[in-house]
Amino acid sequence: MMDSINGKTTLESHKECQKQAAVADRLVLTKTDLINDTLSLKGLESLKATLSSINPNAPILDPQNPGFVFSSLFDTSLFNPKTKTANVRKWLNYEANNNKNPHLHEHGHHHNSSQSSHDVTRHSIDIRSFTLTFDKPLEIRALTTALEVLTFTHGKDLLRMKGIVDTIERPGVPLVIHGVQHVFHDPVWLDEWPDENRQTQLVFITHRIQRKTLSDFFESWINSSSGNWN
Repeated sequence: MMDSINGKTTLESHKECQKQAAVADRLVLTKTDLINDTLSLKGLESLKATLSSINPNAPILDPQNPGFVFSSLFDTSLFNPKTKTANVRKWLNYEANNNKNPHLHEHGHHHNSSQSSHDVTRHSIDIRSFTLTFDKPLEIRALTTALEVLTFTHGKDLLRMKGIVDTIERPGVPLVIHGVQHVFHDPVWLDEWPDENRQTQLVFITHRIQRKTLSDFFESWINSSSGNWN
């Protein structure tokens, strides 16, 4: 929920509010029925622009809008672990879609090299989003341990992480993972890949964590933790 009258000031004054907006599945405006002058309308448009810059993938909903549909509060197009449906690629919302000309950069010469799209900074230089892509299957144990270490050391600044993983143990069967700060949901195996792109993709929304920091971390941890990469 975002107060349409005081929301812009709240966002500018409180980092925690920015972080919550950055990881939201949807952004719901309140008190829009109290806006009835030109200055307030301009403020509302400015608030919407700020919210879009912080979280370009989240729909901004106004319950006072005549076209508002109540079910849109719950229809987030997220991956449904029970039905294993929904558009997984859309669910990932990987930031290459928001950076129309992403430049990819390969790191090192490991057997398992990764590629990373450039950071997409969201409103504040402290909140950013990016995708790490691995061109070789990952060992589940190495990935799990790396994520445990990452959440233990940087959990409060790891706002959201989600991804689809190609594993050594179950070739051809993708694994979907999703976590918010210190909490990770149970991973889910899909019946098949959603499209022809079968690379591991990990999407991050972070606070004060640089893309290179995580890229180097995963490269180093996976290569050192798994004999398959040496």
